[in-house]
Amino acid sequence: GTLTQRVTLLMRGMCETEVAVLGEIRVDPRTVLVDGLRRELARRIEALLAGLVFPPSGRLASLTDLISPVSSLANRVEDLCSGFQHVQDYLGVSALQLWHQELGRAVAFFLHVEQHVLLRRRVPPSGASPHHDPSAPITFPDNGSRGASATSSGGSFISRTAEALVAISNPKTTIGGLQSEWRLMSSGETVLDGYAFEVLHRALGPPGLTAV
Repeated sequence: GTLTQRVTLLMRGMCETEVAVLGEIRVDPRTVLVDGLRRELARRIEALLAGLVFPPSGRLASLTDLISPVSSLANRVEDLCSGFQHVQDYLGVSALQLWHQELGRAVAFFLHVEQHVLLRRRVPPSGASPHHDPSAPITFPDNGSRGASATSSGGSFISRTAEALVAISNPKTTIGGLQSEWRLMSSGETVLDGYAFEVLHRALGPPGLTAV
């Protein structure tokens, strides 16, 4: 798209710029560009994950209620990842590797903080996490927690997704299990199946799905 073309032209210009020496500091435009791109990528990934919000558990009654926000996230994640890979040739780095690094770091950070909240009942300082990067900080709780239900105890996509899965597969109202689909006892309607987890994998990747 137009944005990808503009970013490509910027990258080409910076990569053709010579290394500058400012006093005792050697400034490599390509290194500066890659660092900036990594920070922007981290910010975009955080925003995408924060956008994963489900209806309150009391209104989460169908497979569509679960799949709709996850599918929307999966499409946006794939668009961002694809656009990011389009410009990697001008950088001489693996865009996919940077993508997995920043996605993995964001997921690991959220998981680390969620564990502290669950076990110690408090939110630790961001700097206490080994996955915190001062140049590309991650916010907890994320913006998505503001749109979550009042009964939600989570501050990231991990707890929101886990709570949604638990709510929709409530053993008091559903039957089934890991070897088959979950269905409502009253109507036999499918509320959770293998397709749902495929979409979750597309949206969250292996790190995100493992964390959930």
